Amino acid sequence: MALELFDSSYYRSVNPDLGGLTDEEALQHLVTFGLVEGREFSRWVTPQMLDTYADWNCGIY
Repeated sequence: MALELFDSSYYRSVNPDLGGLTDEEALQHLVTFGLVEGREFSRWVTPQMLDTYADWNCGIY
């Protein structure tokens, strides 16, 4: 069973300034701006978790 980590409805609900975006636009925003800005995009993954993963795996980047 695959787990969809990006939830466009959740992303728009916790980022009200993005409320008018379509699902596709919300995903594009996340990829272009949201990750760098540290915006929440999932109930299952927090921006802090991504930072921790990057710290643990700094040799990968």
